[in-house]
Parts: sequence; C-alpha cells; structure tokens
Amino acid sequence: MLFILATVLSIFISQSLYLPEARAYFGLEFFLGFQQDGFYLQLFPENVKTLSLVLHTPWLLHVQRFLLQLALVNLGLGLFNLLPIPPLDGFHVVNDIMFKGRIHMGGQIFRYMHIALLILLFTTNFVGDWITKAIYGVQGFILPVLLRLFQAG
Repeated sequence: MLFILATVLSIFISQSLYLPEARAYFGLEFFLGFQQDGFYLQLFPENVKTLSLVLHTPWLLHVQRFLLQLALVNLGLGLFNLLPIPPLDGFHVVNDIMFKGRIHMGGQIFRYMHIALLILLFTTNFVGDWITKAIYGVQGFILPVLLRLFQAG
C-alpha cells in the first residue's frame, strides 16, 4: 500500500517538477519507471546539472527522490516477504492455501530455515535476482495504470 501511495505522490509531484516540454517529450514513465534512464538520473545528486535542463521546480527533486526510493524499498520488502520460505509470510500463505495448513514446523526447524535463508542470501544472487525481476514486473504493470488513471501519462 505504501508503494502505491508513494508512486501516486510521485506522479503528482512530477506535474510540477518537470517542464511541460520534458513531460511531453519523454513522458512521465521515463522519469518514474524503475528500469528507465530518467529514474536513474534523478536518484543521484551528481546528475543535477543534466536534470536542470528539464526541471521546472528543482527543489522538488529531493522529495521525488525520497518518494521513489520509498516506493522501491517498500515494494522490494513486500515481495521478499512473499517468498514461500519459512519463516517468511509467503510460506504461511502457501501452507494455508495449498496444503490447508498441514505443514507444521517447530521452532527449531524455523531457526534452521532462517539460517539457511541467510546463507542463501549471502552466498547467491538467486533471491536478489528474483526480487529485482518481480519489482520491475510489478512496477512496470502498476505505473502505466496509475498514469492513465490520473491522466498524467
């Protein structure tokens, strides 16, 4: 929910942040889409000179950065929590829906699974790659819908 709220606020701020010509030429998805060059340009302070050519209200860039990173982190944490690995909530959802709650694990097994998850996170890119693809997919689906809904695209 926080992801949606931060994205909607970013859309509204973008109306004042960028020059109308820049919004018309690039489109707001260029600046708000997590996989777009405009998104990366506005995240880093060293790009302020480049961005100053398209900014109408430069001080709003700081608010925009905060909202975009809030949306990104919130979506990433939410998707991570949905992984069907104990002790994450995704495991409980899968257990309740697919197995009707028949998988019962004691505290000891949950601790071992927690350690296994940490080892998986620290030694491979599997979880990070999956979450990155999921973030891009979810945001790539929701952003155009919100842009159309608020007639900002």
